[in-house]
Amino acid sequence: CLATGRLSEDQVCDIALEVCRMLGCVHEQPVVHRDIKPANIFMTDDGRIRLIDFDAARIQKEDTTRDTVCRGTRHFAAP
Repeated sequence: CLATGRLSEDQVCDIALEVCRMLGCVHEQPVVHRDIKPANIFMTDDGRIRLIDFDAARIQKEDTTRDTVCRGTRHFAAP
C-alpha cells in the first residue's frame, strides 16, 4: 500500500515495466540517461511514474563507442 510506503510485488513489477517503457522512448531520441537509480524514479500523488534528473544524460553519437567522462552515481552508473 502506498500509504504505508510499501509496494506489493505487482506494483513493483508495474513500476519496473513503466521505467523500461520510458527508457525505450528516451533511447529512441537517442538519449542515454546514465543515472538510473531509485532516487530518480518518482511517483506522483496520482500514481504516475516519472523518470527525473537528466543532468548526466547525453545524446548518443553513432560514431562513438565509449564515453570520455564518467558520469552518474557511484554504484548505480554503468561501468
